[in-house]
Amino acid sequence: DTVPPSAPGFRLISGVVYELTNDGRRPVPDAFVDYEPIDDSPAAVTRTDAAGRFLLCGISQTRTVTIGASTGVNRVAYQRVPPGPDANIEVEIK
Repeated sequence: DTVPPSAPGFRLISGVVYELTNDGRRPVPDAFVDYEPIDDSPAAVTRTDAAGRFLLCGISQTRTVTIGASTGVNRVAYQRVPPGPDANIEVEIK
């Protein structure tokens, strides 16, 4: 699949959500992933695929953003992404 280019001033943030297990690090399928510019007000929301991958679009290029990933109430992790072009990140849930 292809993704159309972002509108001027916006970018894509993609990546993989991992969790640490007794057997090591593994991708997390069906994790909730979002970007909330204001707490509890998601602007972009998705779920990871079977390989733990996600894609969020329409994210500002001009500010640092925080991407959240969750597999349950007490299983949440955050990754800060600095301003710039499209980014590929890893979010690790401990």
